[in-house]
Amino acid sequence: MITRDLPANASLESIRKQAKALLKAFKAGDGATFQRVKPYFADPHAIGLQEVQLVLAREFGFSGWTKLRAHLTGTRGGEHSAERLAKRFLSLATLSYFGEVPADPERFGEALELLHAHPEIADESIHVAAALGDAAAVGRWLDSEPQLIGYKGGPYDWEPLLYAAYARIPGRSSFEAARLLIGRGADPNAFWLDDGQYRFTALTGVFGQGEAGKERQPEHPDRRAFARLLLDAGAEPNDSQALYNCMFEPDNTCLSLLLEYGLKPSDRNNWLLREDGRLVANSERVFDYQLAWALEKRMPERVRLLVEHGADVNRIVRGRSPYEWAKLGGDDALADFLASRGARRVELSYIDRLIRAIGAERHDEAMELVCARPDLVVHVEEAHPSLLHEAAGDGRHGQVSLMLALGFNVNRMTSRTPLHEAALHGDLAMAKRLIENAADPTLRDPYHQAPPIGWAEYNGKEEMVRYLITQPLDVFAAAAFGNAERVGAMLDAQPEQLEMTFGEFRGGGSPDPRRDWMTPLAFAVAGSRKNVVKLLMGRGANLARRDPGGPSIRDLARESGDKEILDLLASTAAARR
Repeated sequence: MITRDLPANASLESIRKQAKALLKAFKAGDGATFQRVKPYFADPHAIGLQEVQLVLAREFGFSGWTKLRAHLTGTRGGEHSAERLAKRFLSLATLSYFGEVPADPERFGEALELLHAHPEIADESIHVAAALGDAAAVGRWLDSEPQLIGYKGGPYDWEPLLYAAYARIPGRSSFEAARLLIGRGADPNAFWLDDGQYRFTALTGVFGQGEAGKERQPEHPDRRAFARLLLDAGAEPNDSQALYNCMFEPDNTCLSLLLEYGLKPSDRNNWLLREDGRLVANSERVFDYQLAWALEKRMPERVRLLVEHGADVNRIVRGRSPYEWAKLGGDDALADFLASRGARRVELSYIDRLIRAIGAERHDEAMELVCARPDLVVHVEEAHPSLLHEAAGDGRHGQVSLMLALGFNVNRMTSRTPLHEAALHGDLAMAKRLIENAADPTLRDPYHQAPPIGWAEYNGKEEMVRYLITQPLDVFAAAAFGNAERVGAMLDAQPEQLEMTFGEFRGGGSPDPRRDWMTPLAFAVAGSRKNVVKLLMGRGANLARRDPGGPSIRDLARESGDKEILDLLASTAAARR
């Protein structure tokens, strides 16, 4: 029988995914998987997801799935190992770009609470000392074992400097510990790999931020001093990931420092890693990439900074020259600055003139342009299909109202609709404005196959979820979000939807093996929607539905841990016999 250690950063969700992968491998006839399962069951051919979960639990040293789940969710009793607690502390105390630990700011406070409850964590490793900023403790570790300067450990197998760079413990700074580590010879270019290829350096950790934003991935409290420490010690100033993570906000601290330390117009983006550990330079220059973003997002100070350091004022970036971008944004001062630096003055096309009028919310000018060229809106949508989407996501209500008045398609599908954007950002007023103008809340995006309410739930926008649940939903969304009244009405109109699978409902596109087999009942069970489960079972829904290579409806109930639904399923099945 296999025995192995439970990863310190394991979560209930990650272990569930392992169980499903193990079951699929078993069903596919994988010999090694069969040997793992065989010792636990007299008839291993009769196993399902529940049995595979038991196998995993036993391999990790637990008597059963219930014990493992309790352990992972923090409801376990008994003694805690200091090493496991320390790893949990480090996973909570550092910026989350890793998937297993949610990227929410509450985790930093949870780390501090864990430390207060178990102060022995502080003495567990040099990695904890580095994250805590305890320079004296780091020094003691290195005095006794100098090789620890580059020792990889903790939940992410990082060296101490990286834990210092990514730590965000409330009320504490890791800077002094980092200064000691650098003084003792730590590598200022230390990095870890995201998805096995994207290089996140110590400098990237110090600057923080990224797509999740400043609140979820804040900068280091001693950002400037820490960044200078690394750059003075030899950190590479051409750090594309650090620049990318900082480009979403108008603050130019990151860019300014990297320019000061040698970032050049000729440098190229270097997201990926070569086999020898060096960064891969791609075909796009850093300045061009950053300039395009700054122009599109109307960050004039960043544009000026880049131009002053050598950006090409006549290079076409994403279809336009910098001068055209400035005029498009209605920033005549920036356009004049660019012209003074050698940019060619050009007239805007009719498409760009309408976009500029929309951006400036000049209603009369926009209407005049469209009246003169009735097909202009169509051409704008073809050239810039996400114009309305971006305005909806950014909360630009005046621009959205103008575009709707001009006849822009409120349900245009790109990777999402404008309503998906409003839902994702929790802009309730925007969602209501779009729906009042015929936005369809039932449309699902082509990649995740999720309606706007799903995007709102994903991003934790509870008020938006409560609003959208009152709007039209398809039978699967209504079941998943507990709107029994709507489910009943749809089944009254189309009884065949009771046993329709999600794959049949959504039609073509890429397969979704995880959900294509599921019926409305399976969605309701997975979402622990007891009211909908009762309704569907009362309508005679098939309880025996299952994924041919994976879970059944009953497995979904077990996964959710909802005993009441499990009992409902069992009593209904018994009554039908």
